[in-house]
Amino acid sequence: MKESSEQLSTKRVLVSLIKSVDAYNSLLKDHHRRVTAFAYQLGAEYGLPYKRLSKLVIAASIHDIGAIYVAERDELTKIDVENPEPHEINGARILSGIPAFEDIRDVIRHHHVRYEDTQRGRVNPSDVPEECWFLHLADRIDIYARHFADSPDPKEALRQEIRSRFGRDFLPELRGTFERATESGQFWHNAEELSFQELLLSAVDTEMKERGPTDLESVALLFGRIVDSKSHWTLTHSQSVGAVAERIAQFMGFPEQTSLKLRIAGYLHDIGKIAVPSEILEKPGPLDGEELRKMQEHASISAWTNSSARSTFSPMPTYSPPFSKRGPTGIPCPRKRR
Repeated sequence: MKESSEQLSTKRVLVSLIKSVDAYNSLLKDHHRRVTAFAYQLGAEYGLPYKRLSKLVIAASIHDIGAIYVAERDELTKIDVENPEPHEINGARILSGIPAFEDIRDVIRHHHVRYEDTQRGRVNPSDVPEECWFLHLADRIDIYARHFADSPDPKEALRQEIRSRFGRDFLPELRGTFERATESGQFWHNAEELSFQELLLSAVDTEMKERGPTDLESVALLFGRIVDSKSHWTLTHSQSVGAVAERIAQFMGFPEQTSLKLRIAGYLHDIGKIAVPSEILEKPGPLDGEELRKMQEHASISAWTNSSARSTFSPMPTYSPPFSKRGPTGIPCPRKRR
């Protein structure tokens, strides 16, 4: 069946925004794409049904959206993550109430689940979707690859480490899948070469492909929430901007479709703040030169991110005034124009 322009737009927007998170988020740079490639190949090797594989790919592509601080990033890049729950809980919270992503919320919530914890009663096995086991393994493959990069034989060192953890950290039933998948050079090549576009547009199932305008709004709302969650100053900012923009459009008599586009644009207008560390957004005092530069960059990054979807969102605001200082409350103030 031929896909409509709305269906294609939904997929294009999803790819564009996920690429933005992975490319510009200083905490996660390129991690989501590699983990998605690993997870897809593990799931395919195991023989997951296509719909479950699609669910796994989408969850892998945004699995660390709940990590917003440098300290969390540092924790997640350790061989042994001591407390992954804060970012798992925050990620599930961001997804709550968005129907298009409801089916992956529990995957995000438990994507660091340890097999040992389900056997000792710390985690109820029935709360853990099957996709979590593949995602956890794929995530650790990427992290361990960095840790063993300087070993004489990095891939074999990684494989030995993971072998020792089946039955403790990883689901024992995945041992054979891991061995078969990782012995192929193609497995590692794909993690470096496969783009998000190739992974997402080929792996998402028919149901996801056929989503229309309502789910396009859900995609935008999700990424608006990701941005807003980076600071308590902006907890509902993007959603509020979208609602106000839509109301103004309705008051001025704009067509319903234009009003919807403006609401979606409101959700995405600050998407470039993905690139701004939360420590800068929440800094109580003045920004130094480097911090100010990072803050100013968010407008141009927003423009770049939205550009591939502009035909869908036209007219799409892609500029916001640069910030030069903070007011008495600590909130950035627009720079005065000459």
